[in-house]
Amino acid sequence: MSLRTLSARCGVLLAGLTLFSCETFDPPPKVELHGAVGGFMTEAPGSDIVISFNEDFERSSLRLRIVRADKALDIDPEGKLADEPDYCGPQRARGQCDGAVPAPCCTNEGLAQSVYYDGASDRAEGGRVSVDGRRIIIKPDEAPRIAVPYMLIIEPGLRDLEGNESRVRQKVEFAYRAFLPGPSSLPTGPYFFLFDIAPPPIQQQLRLYAWLDVNQTTGEWVGLFTDANRTTALNSRPGCPSNCGLDVCQLYPSPNCVRPSTNMGSIDEFRDMIPIKDRPLGYTFLGSGYTADLPDGTTGIGTPEFPIDITIGAAGGVRITAVDTVIIGQLAQDSTGRWRGSGSASIRKVQINGRGEDPTTGTLSFMSLTEEEQREVESFGEPIYKPGEVDPLGQ
Repeated sequence: MSLRTLSARCGVLLAGLTLFSCETFDPPPKVELHGAVGGFMTEAPGSDIVISFNEDFERSSLRLRIVRADKALDIDPEGKLADEPDYCGPQRARGQCDGAVPAPCCTNEGLAQSVYYDGASDRAEGGRVSVDGRRIIIKPDEAPRIAVPYMLIIEPGLRDLEGNESRVRQKVEFAYRAFLPGPSSLPTGPYFFLFDIAPPPIQQQLRLYAWLDVNQTTGEWVGLFTDANRTTALNSRPGCPSNCGLDVCQLYPSPNCVRPSTNMGSIDEFRDMIPIKDRPLGYTFLGSGYTADLPDGTTGIGTPEFPIDITIGAAGGVRITAVDTVIIGQLAQDSTGRWRGSGSASIRKVQINGRGEDPTTGTLSFMSLTEEEQREVESFGEPIYKPGEVDPLGQ
């Protein structure tokens, strides 16, 4: 029996001091991923993946899978997986599945699965799975990739030895960050970053223009990140609806009037955003990190722990402090020469107006911008600021 058994709704008949009702709640087994610190694995990608449960369970009731967890493949901006109800529903309702560049979730046909195990048949796909009591060792046939977000899923129906059964999925995100700074092909220039921070307390989407100064010899980079916003300054563009009013014109993936707070369905919608550095609408912050060309032909990018301290809104606004933020990702050039990548973000502690101790994680996608795209974005107001051009602490 679980040590966390909780007594509930116990009553005492005062006249006879007789117990007349007592119900107990015994939660189903809970999974733990070993070697995961802040969402990042401390082991190398080729090592065994080890998980365990906090109590004994019926092996025949166990079904687990490891899938790719980056937003562009499995998770829609609201956090649902591709095989869950209403997956990509908000994007379809907003028209983000129409046009030449639909949101990634619109064309996703299912989970990008690497390992699956069914305890009822003791059958594994995509790797070897060994069950020893509460401990399970997973050896994928294909080693996980550096900087790619993954997710361990324990399916509903897992039962302990007393028959207590889980009703929802258990999901644990993780990634590997095993590379050192070195020679890198990543160029200096303008980029766009899209962060989906899923868990509380800051559950939201962060859109950022950035200028990265990259030392391709040492693999070190410094970047200035500027908030990207939908504003009515974009409503005068050719092709925009004529009646957006206080709403904002969206041209990508198709013309529409949307609220300024509408989430992006795809990073390719960056043209519907402009950089704004000053409050109450905008902010900037500095970041620095490392990059290196990797043996698989991609280029890794990452950061040591760094703080993000921004204030959003007027009259004092809301101060958001992200303590010990870590970013890890992987990029490659597509057929047009554009750099595209995805990765993970981990924040050890999030504080709202100085309060809070909760950690959080998220996924991110990012890409380089062409000179023409930079000019188009900057034509509506502010530039994509470079390190040294503004003082984030002075705003």
